[in-house]
Amino acid sequence: MTTTTLTTARLKVTGLPRTPAPFGLFSAVTFRETVDPHWQAGGIEWEHLPCRQLGLIGQPDCWSDSTGTRGLPKDFSDSGPDGSTADPFTVFAPWECSPVGYSPKDARQHATSLLLAGEQYTVERALWAGDPAEPSLTNAVPVTGEVLSPLDGLAILEAAYAGQVGSVGVIHCSRWAATILVKQADLVSTGDRLVTALGTPVIAGSGYGLDDHHGRLVMTPPLFIYRSETFTSSNREGDLLDRATNDLYAIAERTYLIGWDDCPQALYVDIELETGDV
Repeated sequence: MTTTTLTTARLKVTGLPRTPAPFGLFSAVTFRETVDPHWQAGGIEWEHLPCRQLGLIGQPDCWSDSTGTRGLPKDFSDSGPDGSTADPFTVFAPWECSPVGYSPKDARQHATSLLLAGEQYTVERALWAGDPAEPSLTNAVPVTGEVLSPLDGLAILEAAYAGQVGSVGVIHCSRWAATILVKQADLVSTGDRLVTALGTPVIAGSGYGLDDHHGRLVMTPPLFIYRSETFTSSNREGDLLDRATNDLYAIAERTYLIGWDDCPQALYVDIELETGDV
């Protein structure tokens, strides 16, 4: 007797979307809209306030034997406008399917979905490692050469940064470091943002903390981002079909530029991330 096994093709359904991790770079930056695309080729430059202490003038005293009123004459050194620059870079998402089971339109849609799901992580990696982003977090200078406890490191970093001109900044750290700081330094979430007990925004980047920098906290001035619309590979049928192998290709891209003022100076501290006492 011959046994016949009946098989049914698997039903193709839609999977769950990939959601970027919360409290990442895009949660604490301002996206700027522009109709002028020239920044994508040559970068940008801008003026900002200088980093100098304001002057103080004492009470006039005409009867004293002193050299005159304290704070006079008024000091105008380093009081002119300062400037900063930033350069663009492009994030791309490749898609290949073989044998061909998709239309070119399907391939472009998959590439675009991949781009949107992973662009925050990829931009964080570029910003942290300085490749190819400029400026980058590698430009920060150390507050101290010591490796500090999480609480001490955060306190010293906030104090040192604010001590330059008293302005607010943004802290960048790995998600590992952020988890420790939530427990040991009272980081809290306010909506989709993570902040310190003093209200300083914190970016817990999935792309931060690569290699040996898991314990690094970097503090910069507030950031702004220019980013282009997404653009994809050729819309012409067959342009990206390799007929020799029957492979279909697609690429989705987006150009980014991240900037912040050159002053106050970006600073960093290194912290211990032992978790046994959390």
